Order: sequence, then C-alpha cells, then structure tokens
Amino acid sequence: MKLDRWQIVALVAVVVAVLLAGTYYEFGGGDQPVAVKLAGKWGYIDRTGKVLINPQFDAIYLTSVPERLIPVELGNKWGYIDRNGNYAINPQFDTATAFSKSSGLAAVSVGGKWGFIDASGKYVVNPQFDSAGQFDDRSGLAAVLVNGKWGYIDTSGKYVINPQFDGAGPFNKKTGLAIVTLSGKWGLIDKSGQYVVNPQYDQIFQPDPAD
Repeated sequence: MKLDRWQIVALVAVVVAVLLAGTYYEFGGGDQPVAVKLAGKWGYIDRTGKVLINPQFDAIYLTSVPERLIPVELGNKWGYIDRNGNYAINPQFDTATAFSKSSGLAAVSVGGKWGFIDASGKYVVNPQFDSAGQFDDRSGLAAVLVNGKWGYIDTSGKYVINPQFDGAGPFNKKTGLAIVTLSGKWGLIDKSGQYVVNPQYDQIFQPDPAD
C-alpha cells in the first residue's frame, strides 16, 4: 500500500497525537510500535514515527503487548500477521484472539462456535463451544461456555472443571484463584474447581500482576 502526500501528512498528525497521548503497544524486545488508524484502516508505527506496517486492516486486536502473531481483520474475516505485516495465518475466522504465552494457542470462532488453534493455524481443539476465553498462564486452563454454563478445559479440550457456572474468569497469576458467578453471586474457585470462597458477594475484584 503506497501512501500519497496527504495520507503521509495525515499519518504524521496521527503519530504526533498518539505519541503525545503515550499510547504504546510493544512487540517485545527493543521495539515499541504504536497502533494507528488512518482513513478507517489500522497499521503500526514505531516511536520515531516510522511506518512499520502500513494502515490496511479493518481492525486489529489491541493488547498492551502484541505477540509475534497479531490478530487482524480484513473483509469481515480475521487472520494473523507477523511483525513485518505478512500473513502467517490467512483471514478465515469470524473472531480471533491473541495467542496464549503458556499454551501457544489462540481462541477463534467460526460459524458461531469457538475452538483453539496453534501458531500454524491448525485446530488443536475443534470449534464446539458457544464462547471461550484464553488459556491463562497460571492454571493452563481456559474458560468455555456450553449451553449457558461455563467450565474449564485443558489444552487437549478435555474438561477439567465441568460447565456449572453462570460466569467464569481466568485464574489469577498471584492468588491462583478464578472468579466465578452463580445465581447472581460471586465466589472464588481453585484449579480443581473447589470453592475457596462460596458465591455470596455482589462483586469480587482481585488485581492481576502485570506481565
């Protein structure tokens, strides 16, 4: 994608605004690229304003620390690009999320069902869930929704904690506990699915340490 003079001027203005706002999204290492939007398309620049990936995507999966493979949307389908902007996994998913650092898997959806793929785009867990979270680093489990109830699976797709909760979050890196909800009340469970705090509170918040 070649930028004309006025697009370059507009991009520079975006760069200045973003840099002043201090909104950075790191790839890791010494690179600290910034996600920018120009004329309805998303791309990446570095902290000096140099264009790393030309704005060309309809949407990108914004995280504080983008992984080596970044989920991007083009033409209503999601795929994954590498740090150079090249497709590592072609757009084919209805929704796509970032790859988990611990499992190396990403949750994706096709036809209203969620499954998990590896970095080659191959399904490790076939689409079968109504919704799904990411595999977390602490437990190695992912929350999944089936028939209105949430449970947890391992990386093979096997249930470790059967679906039984109205809501379920990831396991906290520090406490090792996950927030779950049942009948409008909040509680905490451990990795085995046992209640450490029975559902009794209107809300629970447990800070997760930064990566």
